[in-house]
Amino acid sequence: MFSVELDIFSGRPNPRWILSEAEEKELVNRILADPASILPDTLGQARLGYRGFIVRVHDSQSATYQGALKSGVQVPLIFRIGTPAQALEGAHWLLSTAEKSIGKTDATALEAAEAELARAEDSALVQPPDPSQPGVPQPSTPQPRGAGQCCLYNYLTGTDYGFWNSNWTYQHANNCYNFAANYRVGDLNVGFAQPGLQGGQVFGSLTVAELSAACRRDGWSDGCLSEPTIMVCYAIWPGQDYHFWRVVAISGSNVWGNKPGCNPAATSGDPSNPANRGNYTTFGEYFYAPGSRVVQGYGTPPICR
Repeated sequence: MFSVELDIFSGRPNPRWILSEAEEKELVNRILADPASILPDTLGQARLGYRGFIVRVHDSQSATYQGALKSGVQVPLIFRIGTPAQALEGAHWLLSTAEKSIGKTDATALEAAEAELARAEDSALVQPPDPSQPGVPQPSTPQPRGAGQCCLYNYLTGTDYGFWNSNWTYQHANNCYNFAANYRVGDLNVGFAQPGLQGGQVFGSLTVAELSAACRRDGWSDGCLSEPTIMVCYAIWPGQDYHFWRVVAISGSNVWGNKPGCNPAATSGDPSNPANRGNYTTFGEYFYAPGSRVVQGYGTPPICR
């Protein structure tokens, strides 16, 4: 059995479906025709929106998988395919296999992925700018919101994103809300952190009112604190997903960082600029908390596994 996951969400689990036997064979044939189209699962992208597919082989003894191995092409049990830079035709085909399997809610995510694939010739989508390179505009310094003057600290990680990216489990067990709360889990079975669960009630809908109330239940403050503080904000992809950012420190300066779903943590642009939010068009609020927050996941394994 092969499962396919459309890597597109940041806070919610990604859409996922099972290929039919005929579709498995078609996928393997495509891989054998172009082995370079598959990439290691660890090569995620710290960008919002479509990030390709994660394919998992659940039965390594199946005739289809064994046939692929006998051809001489080493197909991993988990791999990525269909990033904007490669395998575009295969990506369109994989999207077509989802249409019979996913719910109405995720149909919008499929449409968004199709739209990004259609724009994949744009080099900005193929390779997002690297803020560390000369000539690339630097993220603007976050400004405190609320009463008082915040002391912005990032207690655990600084910009040592290896705290989140150093191994497969850390990267895949934590989502944007884990990153925002500066609270890393090392167990895939815990599940992605979700706003409100620590406070006893997860948000009920993807609205600013619901998500902000959930953050307050988890202990976030609307105003700056007198002690060293972490500062976060969020935005909503209407009807689909949410995404959180957190201030991180670079050489004594503060910039924004984020971690889209099971992808690597990295520096980002200022989320107050709509151009840096992609599909997350509805801006939420800024929140503050001392140190790291204790957050909880759903209690089931996350999809990125």
